[in-house]
Amino acid sequence: MGTIILKNEKSPIMIVVWAIILFVSSSFIPFILVSIIHSSFFKNPNQWLFIAPGQGYVTFMAGMFWISFVLFLYVFIQYKYQMKFIRWIALALFSLSIPLFMFGSAHYYYFDENGLHYNELDSFNQTTVYDWSSFKEVKQVYANRPTNNARYLDSYQFIMPDNRHIVVPYGSDLRRNEKRILVKLERSQVKVTDNYYE
Repeated sequence: MGTIILKNEKSPIMIVVWAIILFVSSSFIPFILVSIIHSSFFKNPNQWLFIAPGQGYVTFMAGMFWISFVLFLYVFIQYKYQMKFIRWIALALFSLSIPLFMFGSAHYYYFDENGLHYNELDSFNQTTVYDWSSFKEVKQVYANRPTNNARYLDSYQFIMPDNRHIVVPYGSDLRRNEKRILVKLERSQVKVTDNYYE
């Protein structure tokens, strides 16, 4: 009997510990897990430039936060009210995190020989393909450095026929592939503009 009581006493404590671990790790684990998922299922050698927007990581993070919150809620309600079916309710609430994990891990875009492939946040593995000639315009966006007010290339803005704007930060990956992207745009007669003198 004493063993059973001891287990019952330890159970809520362990759940709270796991809830805290999930809550804390949700600030960095999504970056690791989403990167692994992308490398395993979505990336391939034919892609020039693969980018996972921040919204995907935040959505995955929200899924982990939600599980942590449900664990805390479960312990509180069980301690306060001793509800009979709280375990099944908690499992149903846990399942709400599944779409967050799915959509968060499948939000990405990449460039290859054929153009831009874009998977939106609100769709799972449904990729929209924009070929090079379909771009309405591409803007090179310059910004000012706060320290010395010098102009620098901050991002590329790809404008689609439906006026969707996809912003690609000008990082090392884009810099490595910039030349062949510009060549493709030039051959497809897509207008490339900038705001350097604005």
